[in-house]
Amino acid sequence: MKHLKSYKLFESKSELIEFVDYLNHDLQDDGLTIRKSDTFEFMRDKWKNIRYNDSSWKSRRDEFNLYKGREIEVFEIVSESHKKKGILFSTNLNLYDTEPHVKRLLDYAKGLGYNHFEVRKITQMSRKSQDVTHSFTGRGRLPESAKREILILQILIMK
Repeated sequence: MKHLKSYKLFESKSELIEFVDYLNHDLQDDGLTIRKSDTFEFMRDKWKNIRYNDSSWKSRRDEFNLYKGREIEVFEIVSESHKKKGILFSTNLNLYDTEPHVKRLLDYAKGLGYNHFEVRKITQMSRKSQDVTHSFTGRGRLPESAKREILILQILIMK
């Protein structure tokens, strides 16, 4: 029975990866790229620039325990870089650029049985991430602040 469960997990994971590859073609038309990342990088960005005290250490430990033993996929959406005269330039993106793609990804993941999502944006100035999950999982339009430029959009999908 345990073998069947792990096979189902692997099957859903591979389907999700295939969908991300498919979605990447649409993103490239908009000048964006989706790439796989890891949980450690996601957590590092999430907890960056936070003052440490006993309560923050406890919440951080509790969050690591939440992620322990679960199937997790982390993706990043970035703007494609281009070269001009040998110098690499990177253009920024905003949440409006990524909204339809992220919503499609989250809907597809829900269909595969994933039930926990976190979407975080990394801004140019602070280089720390901010939670914008509600902008993609809630109903309605994105807030006016979604037009501001960001460097990276991180997406954590977990079963």
